[in-house]
This record gives sequence, structure tokens and C-alpha cells, in this order.
Amino acid sequence: MKVSVTIASDVMDQLNERVGQGQRSEYFAAAIVRQLERDNLKELLDAMEAEAEDGPVTEAEIDEALAQWPAR
Repeated sequence: MKVSVTIASDVMDQLNERVGQGQRSEYFAAAIVRQLERDNLKELLDAMEAEAEDGPVTEAEIDEALAQWPAR
């Protein structure tokens, strides 16, 4: 899939110093995957914090969290 994004020129300058033009898509995709993993972890930690306040997490909630975690 092809998308268009706007990125600050100083960020692009830094990117261009690290990777060649042909590697940008791979670099962007890896960064997005990492951020999604962090977002999923944050949601899991929030659920664990809620468990401390609201009781244990149910099996269904665990299954839902695991289903959202990226496979490796």
C-alpha cells in the first residue's frame, strides 16, 4: 500500500543520513511496527493497573490482548 505523509525537513535530513532513498519505506514500516508494539504494551500495562484496582483480568481480556500483540 502506498501512502503520503508530511515529515519535517530536519527529520528527513536525519533519516537521509542513516538510510538510502531506497530504504525509507522499510525504515518507516519498522518504526510504525515498533510504535504499535509500544501502544499495545501500554494498553496491557493499563489493564494490569486496572486489575490492581478492579480485580483480576479475565481470560477473555487476556485473549483479547494477546490477539492484538504482533506475531513474531
